[in-house]
Formats: sequence, structure tokens, C-alpha cells
Amino acid sequence: MSESGTGEAARPWLREIGSIVLGVLIALAIGEVADGLRHRVNARATLAVIRTDLGRNGVSLEERMMKGRCYLRRLDELRAELAAARRTGRLRPIGAIGRPNIRPFYQPGWNTLLGSGELNYLPRRQIDGITSYFSMVETYDEMQREEQSAWARLRVLENRTGPVEGDLMAELETTIEETRNRSEILNVTARQMWIFQHYLGVATDRSFFDNGTTAAMARASVVCQPLQVAAS
Repeated sequence: MSESGTGEAARPWLREIGSIVLGVLIALAIGEVADGLRHRVNARATLAVIRTDLGRNGVSLEERMMKGRCYLRRLDELRAELAAARRTGRLRPIGAIGRPNIRPFYQPGWNTLLGSGELNYLPRRQIDGITSYFSMVETYDEMQREEQSAWARLRVLENRTGPVEGDLMAELETTIEETRNRSEILNVTARQMWIFQHYLGVATDRSFFDNGTTAAMARASVVCQPLQVAAS
């Protein structure tokens, strides 16, 4: 058989192979497009959950923004009482000092998004905003726990009788300074997180407490009342 005859015979076979390969490539392309579309749909559904979480977290952030100055004022009051005790050698009896609230932050939507690997299917602006927000949540949660421990140590001053001196005095003074610094950072962080929440277009969820109720509860809390100190 001539070479031309062999080539003619092979052409149908080659065309069939080409058709199969082309079909496979088209199927892969369609599958990739469909897969990408599915990931984008999932990511946007999870984003809706995240937005709900942010709205709920907004209540805790606004509470912190309202009460943050109370925490700093209380620490300044305790600092003044210890300074007076250093001068007089006697600590005046101090009533309840109160404490900051610790509020867990909703983040199931964020955890789902990270676990699915679908974060990059969101628009870049949303990725940057959400990532920044939840990185601050991690820091904020850790500092809240540290803050609670510090205020627990300060409650040794409540209704205490007798002198406060030596190592105990030094420890309490140091705790007040460290706690005040931590409170300032938490106050600023809460404000930044609240700004990010609104940057992402999420309003605070008022389903449980409206702004007026939250403010009234803050004003009524022990830590926002003047420190009760017995006359020396």
C-alpha cells in the first residue's frame, strides 16, 4: 500500500482521536467553570452568615465603647486610693469595684469559610475587610481573658480591712497600670472592629437590645458608678 493510501486510511482515526480529546478538554473546562461557580455561590452564602455574626457582635462592641471610659475611671480611682494608702499607711474600706463584661464573639461563618477554602472566591475588598476584622477578634478575645484575670486580682481590695503594704502594694499598683494599658488597647480595638463592621456595610443587630437599652444598662452597671469608699 502506498504512503498516500496509508495516510488516507489514518485520517478518520486521527479525526476521531481529535474529537475525543477536544470533547475531554471541553468537559474539563465546563467542569472547572461549574466548580468555580459552585465555590462562589457557597462563599456568598457563607458571607451572609458572617454578616449576621458581625451584626450581633456589634452589640458587644458598642457596649465596650460605652463602658470603656468607666473602666479607665475606676482604675484611676483605685490608683488614687492606693496612693493615699501609701501616704497614710492605711487603706480606706472600698466597696464593690465591678468589672468589665466578657463577651464571646460570633464567628461560625468565618470558621466555615476558612475550613472550606473558599475565601478567595469573594471580592478582594470583602476579603481584606473580613480578614482584618477576625484577626482583631482573636486578639480581642485573648485580651478580654487577660483583663478578667487582672480585675479578679484587684478585687482583693473590696471590703478589705488592715494595711496594704510591701509586696501586695507593689503588685496591686503594677496590676492597675498594666490593666489600664490593656483597657485602653481594648477600647481602641473595639472601635476599630466597629468601623470595619460598618465598612463592610453591616449594621448592628438590634434584635435583642436597642441602642438606648444598651446605654441604660451600661450606665446602671456597678463599674460605671462612683467608687464607694468608707470615710477613714
